[in-house]
Amino acid sequence: TRLAPTEALNQRNLGNALLGKGDPDAAISAYEEAIRLDPKHTPAHNGLGNALTMKGKLGDAIAAYREAVRLDQKESDSHNKLAWLLA
Repeated sequence: TRLAPTEALNQRNLGNALLGKGDPDAAISAYEEAIRLDPKHTPAHNGLGNALTMKGKLGDAIAAYREAVRLDQKESDSHNKLAWLLA
């Protein structure tokens, strides 16, 4: 739909706020909704990786960061976090 990119951005922002408040479970839901709305929304994949890392779900976080890097090779934050988790 035409609103999907805007809605995805809103969901990603919600995820960021929830993660900042220390609620990774709710943040994961928001990031997943952003990705459902716009599967190519790289920042949502990166945020999902952050929330999953906070939950200790490192394998899932690696997958999220890898997807962010696949979507945008210049996404340095995801590259750095992926390298850190794989080290």
